[in-house]
Amino acid sequence: AIELYHGLAKSHPESAEEVTAGYLQVLAACPNQLLARTYLAEIFLERREFAEVMKQYEFMINVDPSTAEAVIRRCREINKLQPEFLPARLVLGRAFLVSGDAQLAAVEAEGLIATDRNYSAAYGLLGEAYLKLKLGRKAVTVLGQALNLDPYNPQAQESYRLAKERDVDGEIENLAARIVTDPWRHALHADLAKLYLQKNQ
Repeated sequence: AIELYHGLAKSHPESAEEVTAGYLQVLAACPNQLLARTYLAEIFLERREFAEVMKQYEFMINVDPSTAEAVIRRCREINKLQPEFLPARLVLGRAFLVSGDAQLAAVEAEGLIATDRNYSAAYGLLGEAYLKLKLGRKAVTVLGQALNLDPYNPQAQESYRLAKERDVDGEIENLAARIVTDPWRHALHADLAKLYLQKNQ
């Protein structure tokens, strides 16, 4: 059915509305059908409905990380057409992250924040990139900023909680290693106990 709709869209461009409705029906029954999402994104792209394109691309990279490279190419093309359209840069950064390039994701997020200091999703992306780069303290700071900007966002709340938890785990690991080499230093034991209390709060 998907290929039939795609063929119809190519041979009869005037049937775009019918084809779009067909893809949406397929996706209502099978949300993870990535070929339908890819073709649907193409239709939205032709109409320059960039927000709808981004919804499809974000879903694709979340479901199947192998789609990240294709999404990166498309987002770069859209950025050339609409450089002021920040969601395309955000999805580009997320695609970098999914593809394993946390450094590029961080650069993209920093650029977004420089453009719009109140773009909470950009702080969220930067925090996730910092976590991948094992910069726990920085991740906690920027994810806290994301939460301040969007305090009722469940994803921001969960990302901040996980970042704090990982940061504490890292400190516990470091202190435990120092205690092995210097077991008689009582201050280290006290600090470790405080961290365990903080972790269990």
